[in-house]
Amino acid sequence: RIDVLLDGLTERQREVYGLIISGKTNKEVMTELFIEQSTLKSHINQIYRKLDIRSRRELKSKIKT
Repeated sequence: RIDVLLDGLTERQREVYGLIISGKTNKEVMTELFIEQSTLKSHINQIYRKLDIRSRRELKSKIKT
């Protein structure tokens, strides 16, 4: 279940995750969290690695399962 997988994310990664699944663009996420693009990309890469996915599409489909 996705809930169990989310437990493996840091608090900041969960924030990024929440904004991504709500449909925010990278630019919107960066603005809202006051972070640079490289920082956001690092968070996204870690989220993908921890959830064993490769794209936002996979992320959104994983939520539905």
